[in-house]
Amino acid sequence: MFERFRFCKTPDCGIRFEATNPHADCCSPRCRSRGTYLRNLAKKYLGEKATLKTITAYSIVKALLDKRIKRPKIELLTKMGVDFSALGPAIPFKPGDRNSVFLLGNLGLMMLDDTTMQIVKLTKK
Repeated sequence: MFERFRFCKTPDCGIRFEATNPHADCCSPRCRSRGTYLRNLAKKYLGEKATLKTITAYSIVKALLDKRIKRPKIELLTKMGVDFSALGPAIPFKPGDRNSVFLLGNLGLMMLDDTTMQIVKLTKK
């Protein structure tokens, strides 16, 4: 017997649904498609050797950015599944700047204060 009630694995959704298939991890075909899109986008920007934790972190950050949540609390990011230890060390945003950024492909998480981060899009020069 499998667990019938589950939470949707797509970062945009997360609703509770009744699974009819033991392998179901999304509530609808739309959520499954969105999850696949986010994973493929993460692999494109992070590279094929990216770990599952960094792919998950990128997907969550991209989903928040698409919802126009540009200043998430660290508590929210952790609750959604971002593992900061998997992101590597934070680097300075600009030389001499006190703000540091966790890099995630073309996105970054910049520390604003002890509880808040800002999602930034990084561009190549």
